[in-house]
Amino acid sequence: MNLDLDLSGPALSDDELLALLTQRVETLLEQEPDLLMSLLYRMDVEEKAIHHALHPGTDVSAAVALAKLVLERQKQRWAIKKNTTVGDEGIPDGWEW
Repeated sequence: MNLDLDLSGPALSDDELLALLTQRVETLLEQEPDLLMSLLYRMDVEEKAIHHALHPGTDVSAAVALAKLVLERQKQRWAIKKNTTVGDEGIPDGWEW
């Protein structure tokens, strides 16, 4: 995912990260909605959840709702990577990397 966020400083809290994501999502919603939808698709954010976030009847803005979806999906991906080990067992010679 590339939302062009500057995360080079000290570690951010979830609330700080959500605020940064919300700002970027809001900009993309206004200026490049197709790019935002493409990024959400590449991150494998559920389409049903996206539609719900964009529905006018939700309690929070679309940008906040979408930013929360992005943050939650990234947390899921980090957890999977953390808990998954990839070994060379069962890989034929010449196919390992």
